[in-house]
Amino acid sequence: MAGTLLLLFISLSITTNLFNNALAANPEGNLGVSKCPRLECRESEKATFLIVFGDSLFDVGFGIDELCLPSNNKPYGQKLKSQTGRFSDGRTIPDFIAEYVLGAEDRVTPYTCKLNENNDKFPGKSLSFAQAGAGVLESSSKGTGRTLGDQVKLFLELDDKIALFDEASKKKEDTLYLISIGAFDYLQEIRNKDSTSIDPAKVVEKIVEAVTTIMNDKGGRRFAVMSIGPLRHYPIVRQLGLNEKRVGELNRLVDEHNKELKAKLGETLKDSKYSYSILEYHKIIEKMVETPGLYGLNAHTIQSACCGWGPLKAEGCGSLDENGCGQDSIEEYVFFDGMHHTEHINHLLARFFWSNNEFASPKNLKSIAGLEKKEFDLPGF
Repeated sequence: MAGTLLLLFISLSITTNLFNNALAANPEGNLGVSKCPRLECRESEKATFLIVFGDSLFDVGFGIDELCLPSNNKPYGQKLKSQTGRFSDGRTIPDFIAEYVLGAEDRVTPYTCKLNENNDKFPGKSLSFAQAGAGVLESSSKGTGRTLGDQVKLFLELDDKIALFDEASKKKEDTLYLISIGAFDYLQEIRNKDSTSIDPAKVVEKIVEAVTTIMNDKGGRRFAVMSIGPLRHYPIVRQLGLNEKRVGELNRLVDEHNKELKAKLGETLKDSKYSYSILEYHKIIEKMVETPGLYGLNAHTIQSACCGWGPLKAEGCGSLDENGCGQDSIEEYVFFDGMHHTEHINHLLARFFWSNNEFASPKNLKSIAGLEKKEFDLPGF
């Protein structure tokens, strides 16, 4: 691959039910703590460049200065030196992908650190626009987070200001864009209404618009898009107690979205100058839930979260009275809280996307990154 690889990671997955409940109950964002900890903006020494777009699954502390979120409190981040705003006990999928593609041992830096520096040079070589509460549609993201379009706009404005694509970060064509978005839109729809009016084709259309903008404005050539996960298996959805009809409707929306996404992305990127991959996130989670023993997981805890309240511990993680879980049992769970994964599962997902052809097609991330001919042993393999 010519030049130094620049990785732009766009990923919008889903935010917690806790996030929305906390906003309603605590508009000032206190969430049971007297002070929201200030997160440190750290400089990465080894990454060439990494950019992340997304919501809570890949949020690395974007909203730290806007709202004190549960992810800023223990037991989130308990495998790290301090709480970082990540909705996990440790690192996220972007952190691992950065390590695999860029050789970056440091964690991804939130975009808000750039804003806080108040200068024209970004402090480091990684950058994340991901924010909890974000979705594709304005109606879904109103009052909770920036849409995908809003985040792409922030990126375009920042690049115009400080020229991210300069000689140090090599050519625009060497950028790898990874995208996952839309689940929050469907969760909002299914939870707040008795009947669904959301059209998966319209959601996918917005995703394709974002891809096209990156292609046209920044010369994007490499794309990997993550499917929406099997939302019916998430503890927060199980704990909602949706009736069979509503669960069936949710399944239909997810299936239609994933099929439409694969078709439209293939059509948009069919020219040979583009290289793309569909990351089959839903297939991996389905297999983990249905055959937990194959992944070293506990069949008795597969439907439950590790940290939280309620029959499935799907809410309340990050408050003063959270029901956490011990370090020795965390790796038995798929979910750390009601909707987000443990560091262990994030690591497994990143590894599957990187080199497994069953869960990434028509190419895996290693191939998209142009490293298929390079000897590269993943940590932990």
